[in-house]
Parts: sequence; structure tokens; C-alpha cells
Amino acid sequence: MKKLIALLLVLLLTAGLAACGVVPVPLLPANPSQNETEAPASENGAPKTEPSPDTKPAPDTEPTPDTEPTPDTASAPAAPAFEARTVIDNELCTMKVSSIQEDSFWGYTLKTQLENKTENKNLSFAVKEASINGVSCSAIFLASVAAGKKANEDLSFSDDALKDLIGPYTDIDLTILIYDSDNWGDSTEESFHIYPFGKDAAVNYVREPQPTDTVLVDNDELSVIVTGYDPDALWGYAVNFYLVNKADHALTVTADDVSVNGVMCEPYWLETLQPGKTAFSSMDWTSSSFEDNNITEVEEIEFKLVVRNSEDYFADPLVDKAMTLKP
Repeated sequence: MKKLIALLLVLLLTAGLAACGVVPVPLLPANPSQNETEAPASENGAPKTEPSPDTKPAPDTEPTPDTEPTPDTASAPAAPAFEARTVIDNELCTMKVSSIQEDSFWGYTLKTQLENKTENKNLSFAVKEASINGVSCSAIFLASVAAGKKANEDLSFSDDALKDLIGPYTDIDLTILIYDSDNWGDSTEESFHIYPFGKDAAVNYVREPQPTDTVLVDNDELSVIVTGYDPDALWGYAVNFYLVNKADHALTVTADDVSVNGVMCEPYWLETLQPGKTAFSSMDWTSSSFEDNNITEVEEIEFKLVVRNSEDYFADPLVDKAMTLKP
């Protein structure tokens, strides 16, 4: 939502400047690798110069308030240099991650270079599965490259709340779907990891249990935990979950026969979780669905929790259990 509002403000500002006869100059995001040899700029835009030895404070001298770094810059770790690397190289295509922009317009972004090696196939690329530090997430990426051509495309993670929860991105796990743009049935998948701080620094996020948690399921294959309720969620009302897949196969989690305050009221909720991954997920109702059913305050939610093996969907459910929540 923040990024949508920002985009609207930029469009309004551009229109206003054009009306005044001023053509704005677009601001391009800086590439850290390109700036390594450039002198940093001062506040007025001129290159900073090092102070002379006479004016440089002695090592034991406390800095004055004017020169003391702000808390953000003092505590921020130094960003490691990212080296471009080829992550996919097969008979159809190559895909290279050339750089990382941690705070682009759409969020944390991988800058990619794609090449279609075929002579007569137009290829499309999309993210099938994505996780960061072991937490499943969504990614913005859809590219088309004509036969024999190349393209530069961004792959972005726009969920700022996820970064606030799990901290620095140390392990980005992606599965890319590559398919014939004219024949969706002709497809292949490629998986790879990106370690922005190096493989040895990769860590999986582990959520600490909270006193307010409601554990619905916790066995050898999965955990389903209610972490809270949000009456002012994006779409309306939400029940928030934390899911853990401990199995060696993908799991699909959903709810059937859902009622709110004794009134049937189906939400939006279906989560597919890869082996060894976790997810922050939510069961969502729209504001209009509550209004249509005269629900002003949620007192009781009843549903049947259903968990299946994603690779054998017609097998008996792993979990098929009635649940009652009282927010």
C-alpha cells in the first residue's frame, strides 16, 4: 500500500511540473558496485574531502555532537559486495543475477539478465516458489524473452513487514518456471539459492513461541499456530497463522465449512508449503462479506482445518479436524 501511494504521489508531482513547463529528471537507483570508487557527496552535492591532519580529531577524542553519527548509520552493518553470478544455464536459457538493490521502489530487488538461447521459442519466466531465510514469501517477477534475444528484468520482494520480522536476507531460495510463451504445457523448472552475505552466513528464521499463541496442530509433520487477529487487515478481517512444514513433501493447508458467529462465511485461505519451510499466513474475509452477514464483532470462528500432501492431493487428508476460535 505504501508503494502504491508513493507511485500516485510521483505521478501527481510529474503532472504538476509538466504543467509548469518543467521537465523532471528521473532519479535512478544507485548501483552499489558502481559507486565503490566514487567520492561520497556532501549535503550540497559536492564531493566530500578528507579533513587535513591538523583538523582531524585525535583517536581518543570524543566526537562532538555535530560530528557524531546518527544511530541508524552507527549501528548499520556494512553491506557485503555482491558478485554477479549465473544461476541458470541450460539448453533453453541462461539467467544471471547481476546485483542486489535492497531498497528499490518495489522493495528488495535482484537485478537479473536473461538470455533465450532457442531459435524458434519465445520463453516466459515466472517465480514458482520463493522463500527467504526459510520463510515462504511471494515475489514480483514475470518476464518474456523472444527467441534469440536478451532482457534485463527485476525480481522483487515487496513485503516490508517480512523483512521487519526475519531481519537481514541471508538465504534466498527460488524456483523459476520457464515455459514456452505459446505453449504453457511445455515448461521446465530450475531452483537455486542466493546468499547475499555468503553461504556460511545463511541462517533460517526461527520464531519464538508467544504467550498469546493458540496451537491448533503440532506433530511430526507440521505445526499450525494462530498468532493473532486483525480486525483492520488489508481486505477486512484476518486470522493470522504461523505454519511449519516438518515433512519431506509439500503440504497444502486450507479451511472448510467456515462460520463466523454461527453464520456461514467463507474466507480466502489456501497455503502451499514446501518441505522444511515456514510461512506467515492469514485467513481473510472482506469487509463486504461481514456487512452482508451483519457481523460487526467476531465472537466465534468455527471451521474444519484440512491439510493434504500437495503431491498426492486425492489421498486421505493428513489433518481433517474441527476447530473453534474465540478471538
